[in-house]
Amino acid sequence: MKTLANQSSERTSLSLMRSVLFGGFICLALTLVLPLPLWAEDALPSATGEVLLVVDGNISHTNAGDEAHFDLAMLQALPPAEFSTHTPWEDGLNHFAGTLLSDVLAAAGASSSEFFATAIDDYQVEFGGVDLERYPVLLAWEQNGELITLRNLGPLRIMFPFDDYPELDTNANRALAVWQLITMSVR
Repeated sequence: MKTLANQSSERTSLSLMRSVLFGGFICLALTLVLPLPLWAEDALPSATGEVLLVVDGNISHTNAGDEAHFDLAMLQALPPAEFSTHTPWEDGLNHFAGTLLSDVLAAAGASSSEFFATAIDDYQVEFGGVDLERYPVLLAWEQNGELITLRNLGPLRIMFPFDDYPELDTNANRALAVWQLITMSVR
């Protein structure tokens, strides 16, 4: 015959087991329902809006021939990142939001974190020598709570967290902080 203590212990164990199973079921359901990260597949979904960024070169995830085309919605689907920093180009503290440059490269299946960055005005620089795993360099599309427009050096900018990592505030990295970025050609 079961004692009251044994029955209570069994109920607690069953309740705990149900909670664990229910939690596992919820995790499985969310995994099936929520979209996979863009970089988890060989092919990216097609851009449906205006293409803001083309990534080409040594990449394995494409959606337009041998290139990865990103519209704003696709970029916004990547993990968000943000920081506030002073820049050599604007007055005061500015808040930038976007996604990590490393996440954009991962989404395109880039084989390297080195690339040629090209801006709308044909400014081109070889981006390299920056540890993107250590430093949260942004591909920013928002500044001070507003989308960055073409007139305000957007719609995409590579931004460094100069205040958080003073060692990044060098002339070389200032040259890598490309505004009006349109192409990244991975080496």
